[in-house]
Amino acid sequence: VLAPGHGGEEIGARGVNGAMEKDITLDVARRLKAAIEARLGIRVLLTREDDRLVPLDDRASIANNNKADLLISLHVNASPRRDARGAEVFYLSLDGLSAETRRMAENPPHKALPTLGGGSRDIELILWETAQARHLAESAVLAGFIEEELRKSIEMSQRALQQASFRVLVGANMPAVLVEIGFVSNPDQEAQLIT
Repeated sequence: VLAPGHGGEEIGARGVNGAMEKDITLDVARRLKAAIEARLGIRVLLTREDDRLVPLDDRASIANNNKADLLISLHVNASPRRDARGAEVFYLSLDGLSAETRRMAENPPHKALPTLGGGSRDIELILWETAQARHLAESAVLAGFIEEELRKSIEMSQRALQQASFRVLVGANMPAVLVEIGFVSNPDQEAQLIT
């Protein structure tokens, strides 16, 4: 699942020449979807196909409900420094989770639910805030792979691989990353991002 950032009234970052993050991320997501499907034959879903806002938790829900193998959230960065440039790849940081929440993420409680025809089925009860914690090692590997591959084609920032507490990643029950594909606040990168 590809999640183009922002949409609708939420434009995201705006470039010095007027390019809007919501438009750039949707365009890149559409192109990336087409390229992945054509080259790899993998089914790719977008969390939005048009200019509308999809709430952050809904983006992870779309990935979860479709049993996605990966979630990639696409964004465009901005900085007060016009010379800031390069792509960055993030995976979730667990900073801020309590010790109890971390414990539950590592060992979720189970509950037996009745099934049709008798008997029961044991299911794990996973808190939304801990879903991604179970996939953190895989997300770190995915982030490293994406950073390494992007570096072959586009300019990366000095802090190309990072961890952060992005809400869009929290509830994803699969490896998930957020990619800032460039700085729209940099006039040169803005021109690249819209072509």
